[in-house]
Amino acid sequence: MRLDDRPRARAARIPGLLLQPLVENAVGHGIAPVPGGGTVRIGARLDGDRLVVEVEDDGAGLRRDAATLIRDDHGLGNVKRRIATATRGRGTLELGPSPHGRGTLARITL
Repeated sequence: MRLDDRPRARAARIPGLLLQPLVENAVGHGIAPVPGGGTVRIGARLDGDRLVVEVEDDGAGLRRDAATLIRDDHGLGNVKRRIATATRGRGTLELGPSPHGRGTLARITL
């Protein structure tokens, strides 16, 4: 992941504290259970006219179904509702295994 440094990407705004629950979950549920710790990476890029923001860890990985987690976890549910409100239903929150083999990837599209 990387930060998109194009002026249009740098000017993009997201709702305040939207990433906080994602980073908190990555640390608390992904990294903390792993002996020796791990890494949390945050990246943002433009994909056409949409901003994609990713929070990825190389920790323990998902222990429950992603859709169930988003529905039942207070923080993730709040993030999903805030995205829906900010984008009038056009934004998304996706949660799944990291494509790098270990850990979890949370992806917000606005």
